[in-house]
Amino acid sequence: MNEHDKHARIIHLLVSQWQGSLTDGEREEIEAWKRSNRRNRALHDRITSREFLEEKLEQESRVDHVAGWLAIDARHAARRRARIIGRTSAAVVVALAVVAGITRVTVTGGDDAPVVAIIAPGEMKAELTLPGGSVIQLDRETSVTGLLASEPRVEESAGNYHVLSTPRGGEYTMTLPDGTTVFLNSESRLGFPGRFGGGERRVSFTGEAYFEVARDASSPFRVEVNGALVEVLGTSFNVRAYADEQEMQTTLVKGSVMLSVPGASERLVAGEQGTIDREGRLGKREVDVELYTGWKEGYFAFDRDRLEKVMHDLARWYKIEVVFEEPELKEISFTGIVRRYGDFNTVVRMLEMTGDTRFVIDRHVIRIRK
Repeated sequence: MNEHDKHARIIHLLVSQWQGSLTDGEREEIEAWKRSNRRNRALHDRITSREFLEEKLEQESRVDHVAGWLAIDARHAARRRARIIGRTSAAVVVALAVVAGITRVTVTGGDDAPVVAIIAPGEMKAELTLPGGSVIQLDRETSVTGLLASEPRVEESAGNYHVLSTPRGGEYTMTLPDGTTVFLNSESRLGFPGRFGGGERRVSFTGEAYFEVARDASSPFRVEVNGALVEVLGTSFNVRAYADEQEMQTTLVKGSVMLSVPGASERLVAGEQGTIDREGRLGKREVDVELYTGWKEGYFAFDRDRLEKVMHDLARWYKIEVVFEEPELKEISFTGIVRRYGDFNTVVRMLEMTGDTRFVIDRHVIRIRK
C-alpha cells in the first residue's frame, strides 16, 4: 500500500470511528497506527475530543462542502461533469472527514515524521494605525467607526491619515466617515482621513477591496492606487492591486467610474473591468463580475484559471506556502467554486479531482506533484 492509500485508509477509519461503526479489526488498525507514532496519538486525541467536534460542526453549519465540490461551471467543464457527479458518494465521505477535522494523516512509523497541521481559513482581523503612530488590533468585535467617533476632530492632511491593514489570512469590513463601506481582503492597506473635507473624499489603497460608495454628488469619491485614480460619485466596485501581480484591476458592479493614469483615462460601466499593466497602459474588457467579487460573499470563483493563479489566491487566504515540484503543473486549467471558510483539505480534494495532481501537505507547506 503506497503512502497515498495509507492516508486514505486512516481517514476512512477515523471517520468510521467518529460514526461509531468500527469493526474489531478496524479498531486494532487504529490502535496500531496510534502506537507507531506519538504524533499520531496526539492527532487522534485532538480530533476525537468533544471540543474539536463541536468546533468542526459549527464550521460545517456555515459551509456546504459537497456543494463546493460539485459547483463546477458546466459551460467550461462538461467533460468533467460525469466524473464529478459519479463521485458524489466519495464527496460525502470527505465532507464527513472535514467535519471530523481531518486534513491528512501521517502514517509513517518514525517520531520525526512530518505531521500535518490543520490548515484553517482566514478570519476577521486587522490593525488600525492612528495618525500619531499608535496601533490598535481589530477583530470581529471591534468597531473602527466607534473608535473614530471617539477621536478628537482634526483637519485633514497627509500627515493625519489613518491606516487600516489586513494581514495574510485576514479580512475586515469598515464604514468610512461618509457612510461608504469597504470590504478589505487579505494583505490589503487602506489610508483614509478621520473626516472628509475640501469638496472630495479621497483614500489611498493597495491590495484588494470592494467599495460600496455612499452617493454624494457634491463630493466625488477618489481612490489613489499604485499611481492611478478611480473616481466615482456613488457606485459599487472591486479594486485588486497587489504589488506582486502583473496588473491592477478595477471591476465595476454597478454605477460608473473613471479610471485614470497620467495622460489617459477610461470610463467603466457595470460589467466592465479596467486594467493597468506594469507599464502603465490602460485597458478595458467585459467580465463576469462574480469571478472578481465572490471573495466578498465567502467564495473564490475560478474560470479556466491557471493552477498557479488559483494556488496564489488560496495561499494568501490560508497562510500557506505552495511548491510546484514540476513547472508544467502550474499550467493546469481550473474552473470551479471554492468556499473560503472550509478546512483546506476540502479544497485539496476538489483540486485533485480536476487533473492528474497530488497535493502533499506538510504542516503549512503544500507540495504539488503528478
